Amino acid sequence: MNKKNLLLVLFINFIIVGLIFIFTEIVIISPKANVWKWTKYCDNKNLSELEFSNRPLNKVNAEKIAEILYKDWQKSNQIRFSQYWDTQSIDMGYCAGLEKDNISRTSGSEIRWCMSGDDSRLTGLCPPSAYINDDDEYADSIKNDYFNIISNLNRLQMKFKYHLYGDEAFGDRSMYISLHGGGSVPAEFNDQQWENQVNLYRPKHGLYIAPRAPEDDWNMWFKPYMIYFYDELIRSSIAVMGVNPDKIYITGYSAGGDGLYRIAPLLCDHFASAAMMAGHPGDISPLSLYNLPYAIWMGENDEAFSRNENAVNWGFMLDSLQRITSPDKYIHSLNIVEGKGHWMDRADTAAIDWMAGFVRNPYPERIVWKNDNDIKPEYFYWLSLGDKEVRKESMVIVSREDNTFIVEQCNVPSLTIHLNDNIADLNRPLKVIYDNKIIFNGKVKRTSKNIFESIYHRGDKRYIFCSKIDLTIPQ
Repeated sequence: MNKKNLLLVLFINFIIVGLIFIFTEIVIISPKANVWKWTKYCDNKNLSELEFSNRPLNKVNAEKIAEILYKDWQKSNQIRFSQYWDTQSIDMGYCAGLEKDNISRTSGSEIRWCMSGDDSRLTGLCPPSAYINDDDEYADSIKNDYFNIISNLNRLQMKFKYHLYGDEAFGDRSMYISLHGGGSVPAEFNDQQWENQVNLYRPKHGLYIAPRAPEDDWNMWFKPYMIYFYDELIRSSIAVMGVNPDKIYITGYSAGGDGLYRIAPLLCDHFASAAMMAGHPGDISPLSLYNLPYAIWMGENDEAFSRNENAVNWGFMLDSLQRITSPDKYIHSLNIVEGKGHWMDRADTAAIDWMAGFVRNPYPERIVWKNDNDIKPEYFYWLSLGDKEVRKESMVIVSREDNTFIVEQCNVPSLTIHLNDNIADLNRPLKVIYDNKIIFNGKVKRTSKNIFESIYHRGDKRYIFCSKIDLTIPQ
């Protein structure tokens, strides 16, 4: 072999080795290295302090890291999630002297005090974690330590009962959350209403679950802290009972209907559809129901608190909203049962089949988000508003087409758009327009920091976001 051919062979070998190195680093080593660093440091540091947290990732890496971190997150919460279903109760503790709506989000890292999302006070006890394959003695010790500590705190408990119907595969099960009636009455009456709710509806398939409200009060289903209980119930059902996060439905009767009126518009992104039974809406707005199919069932003669009149008015409002938008938006069904009062003699059971006809779209092309309740979620589909006070009476409308986002309405000074490759092509530049002006134009990077934070805060595999755009909205 002459010198020229030898150099050519060496050059080709160099190229091959280089390609193998690049493939190994990008496709194999890099995601695992990122996960190793996440596992090593996340218990002791904020993710923003990690070396890799803002390193740009390609689409393949981002998807691999998202998959691994989500599985790790579920594993780290498995003891807590399993304990809920072992005891059929969700327990949370909070510090004496602090409001119940400051119960901390649970992190699933270890037994430790947690910081509130809105201030720096210690507001709750994060439940423990242990991997599934830990030995029984260690797992039991973690459970015992946690419950010994939480029993010494102010404590809220949401019991639940459930039935499992049909033969849907684990991982693709439907879930029906059913809220009981009652209110500001003795606990025994609310207990009776809960027992009634346990067997009130029977879907053809899926997990049917009736929780018992933590407190006996008129607003028991829409107290500010209830968002944490709904999240824990849903997250644990996905992990332990194999629920499909896109097939979760919610209903409520009487006081449960009061709660459904309030929480469904504020937690639309959690559900595939909702059905309100014999409740009262208060002053909540239906505007946020843009992407959530919504049924109303009411007895014709249910005159207390003008429930029947309010139901008809809500039907008219949803008719108008659908008429000025699109037939596939503000989907609704108004059902006034003739001759019936507060008890509809189970005519409302037809709503279960109606709800089952829908599947959640976690990435709608247009979002209408109005906050006008004590429950003020920070996230809504692929949007977020960080400051709690800002969220108090916020009104945000954002639409997207291809890689362009249009902020149609926003009465708050800052807004975040969360992104993944199901929402936009992150290999290309994105544009955000507000008031006919471009307020963002450029590419965004995928980072493991964004992936981790979305898993930590959302706990929903559909809402894992690798990128985001933080916007300042001119006021």
